[in-house]
Amino acid sequence: MNGASSTRAQFDRVQRIALASGAIGLALCGAFAIRSGTQFFRSYLFAYAFWLTIPTGCMAILMLHHLTGGWWGYPIRRLLEAGTRTFVWMAVLFLPVLHEESTQTTNQAAHENYCRKIRMLASHRL
Repeated sequence: MNGASSTRAQFDRVQRIALASGAIGLALCGAFAIRSGTQFFRSYLFAYAFWLTIPTGCMAILMLHHLTGGWWGYPIRRLLEAGTRTFVWMAVLFLPVLHEESTQTTNQAAHENYCRKIRMLASHRL
């Protein structure tokens, strides 16, 4: 049992380090989002599109296996199924993109309304 408890202690240590690294990364993302929101969301969208290819590719290969049948896909089938289960997380991670799009649309509508009022005031002065 000593070996199992030693392994568990090492796993807990690695888990704490990973949690701390994730928290630091999240804090840095928040700081960069506040500092330069436009660039942050451009970078976020690029990274999101990159990571979305993993569950999408797993889904494509899994559908191909189910379509064609055979034994070739059985060794990797569970791996592909696990990869497709990350679609839920990808949907959650898409929420900042939706928020930025709605904010940008609102800002654009407000800007157009402002420009329309300025043109109307300028036309009344002439």
